[in-house]
Amino acid sequence: MKSELVEIKQLTNTNYLNMFQADFVMENGKTRQYYFVSRRSLQTLGCKNLLYVDAIKVLPYYVKDGNIFVVLNNEFRSPLNAYTFDLCAGLVEHQDNLEQDVEREVFEEIGATVKSLEKVTNVGHTSAGLTDETIVCYFAEVENLGEQHLEDDEDISLKIIELKQIPEFLNNNQVGTIASLLLQLFYHKNKN
Repeated sequence: MKSELVEIKQLTNTNYLNMFQADFVMENGKTRQYYFVSRRSLQTLGCKNLLYVDAIKVLPYYVKDGNIFVVLNNEFRSPLNAYTFDLCAGLVEHQDNLEQDVEREVFEEIGATVKSLEKVTNVGHTSAGLTDETIVCYFAEVENLGEQHLEDDEDISLKIIELKQIPEFLNNNQVGTIASLLLQLFYHKNKN
């Protein structure tokens, strides 16, 4: 017998994030309670094995005079009570057209348009011990970098660095884990 989900209870009820309790019977016959958070409703939780993408993350870059530049967000993150460097990201509104969400987030957060897009990852989990959140990541060549179109509760400034500066930047700054991995991949893919 494999571990089996018996019941899920929703413990909170807020607009964007809720806590759940999942009760399992483990392979060894013992019972286990596990607590996790999700952006989803009780009916669409990941533990019910429904295909769903919660968010996208985008590494925007542009080429100028033969040099590649990446655009980072320096964003205030409430759970940290601090500013941290990260990439464009947002919740998915169009399950059947993630590219539309990428274009929206790039326009809102850095004021640019997407020139070309490369999907870097298929659906993956951000922190399977905490949440069922899934994410798809992209590299986006952008143009017309301009005015941000932020929501009232967003506090984001931009940091532009040249490709060759990525390793030193990662060594000297607090950067989100997924963003750090995407920056490293992008650097190694384009450094020659």
